[in-house]
Amino acid sequence: GTFHGNPGFLFGTHGGHDLNLHQLSTADTFPYTGMALALHLMRWLSLVFGAGTVWLTYKLAQELLPERENVAWFATALVAFNPQFLFISASALNDTLVVLAATGLFLQLARSMQQPCRWQHWFGVGLWLSTAAMSKISGVALIPIAGLAVLISAYRHRSIKLLAQAGLAVAIPVTILTGWWFIRNWLLYADVLGMTAWLHHFRGAIRTQPIDWGQTFLQQLRSAWGIFGWMTVAAPEWFHYSIWMLLGLAAVGLVFYALKQFNRNAPGGSFEAWRMLGCASLVLYQQGLMIRENLLWITASQGRYLFPVIAPAMILVSLGLVTLIPRQFTKIMLGTISLALLGGSIFMPLAVIGPNYHMRYTLPKSHLWSVHHEIVVTTSVVRAKQRPKPVL
Repeated sequence: GTFHGNPGFLFGTHGGHDLNLHQLSTADTFPYTGMALALHLMRWLSLVFGAGTVWLTYKLAQELLPERENVAWFATALVAFNPQFLFISASALNDTLVVLAATGLFLQLARSMQQPCRWQHWFGVGLWLSTAAMSKISGVALIPIAGLAVLISAYRHRSIKLLAQAGLAVAIPVTILTGWWFIRNWLLYADVLGMTAWLHHFRGAIRTQPIDWGQTFLQQLRSAWGIFGWMTVAAPEWFHYSIWMLLGLAAVGLVFYALKQFNRNAPGGSFEAWRMLGCASLVLYQQGLMIRENLLWITASQGRYLFPVIAPAMILVSLGLVTLIPRQFTKIMLGTISLALLGGSIFMPLAVIGPNYHMRYTLPKSHLWSVHHEIVVTTSVVRAKQRPKPVL
């Protein structure tokens, strides 16, 4: 299997409707070889990263809300059964690794701020931060979050020693593991982040027209749950309406939670409420980065760019819904919603994604390797070319 670009492809945010970035051929079918084999191996690795993110979401919720096990389980279900997250996790993208690293970083920061005097925790922060920065350039934006956590911990303990110790524990692995890459970028492009090289290949993504913020935020929300392919295959409207209703109810629940927890008389309100405020700050920070990116690029309205904060975001959604549901109905309601999301995540590849990418072969897929012609298919072009007859 060799990659053959589709000359008619145009990205969905550019107004394109073609589904395939590359020309599909029988060389891309089982048994896989060459680039087709590499792609499928990368997809399996990406699934491992996605599964890791789901597990870390559960651990993060347990760390932040140790007495709310139902919130932890439901937040995990919201991540695991998000059709868009599953689609991205089954793709060969660096997004899955940066999302895993960001979620691991948040968990490590929570533990480090609980026990700030243990330099090993802060060293772990540096390792997760290095992984995020090396997996995708957007991972560099997590550095200020780690720096702020160090400053807050040092201020709370009024300790210059803690500031120096935690700062060094974070900086040492980051410098060793990522410093060489930024030096390389500077030597090659006179640009630490290497954005000049990226622009050379993706200059068409630069925004040249005024932005429609309403359409941008709507597309971002929809594509965070169900716009697949290259922003060209959308989930049914009933699914999006259901998600909006769920998020709306969660927002109402969070308002009630805030009114209750920030009341000074609320037992345990101070610590738990501040942790949730930290989650909200992470989500707002990522959204702020996306607003900036949307001002620069026409492709930045994709919901997957919010996935680095999917864990804290879904913890907030889970908490909001749990707050709103009467206690005696919590388990059955959360279980019902989780099963509905699971059904949706099964429905999407079977009824939405699969039919749009279905290729009708004259032979069963398992027999295509024996055909003496390589069939090349795009959404608008079908042609056949002679392939050497295999030697038996």
